Amino acid sequence: MAGCSSSNDNQRQLELMASNRAGVLSAGLPLEYGPLQIMRVSSNKNVVEMMMIYNDDALGAKPLNQVLNTSIYTYCNTPSVREQID
Repeated sequence: MAGCSSSNDNQRQLELMASNRAGVLSAGLPLEYGPLQIMRVSSNKNVVEMMMIYNDDALGAKPLNQVLNTSIYTYCNTPSVREQID
């Protein structure tokens, strides 16, 4: 079936998936996890965008580079997320 679909169909499918994921994530906002606050989640074409505020002066806050690297690793290696990406 994929051979019969156009690239426009594939792009639209990716955009719908991003919109759906953003909708699910944004339903519980704002979220606060220690020094991290997730304020907004939206989709832009096939990308999910998250606006986060990180208070690096908060008690127990880790250096921002460590937080970013851990977030990227976790996001890219979580099985349920990988299923959607692959």
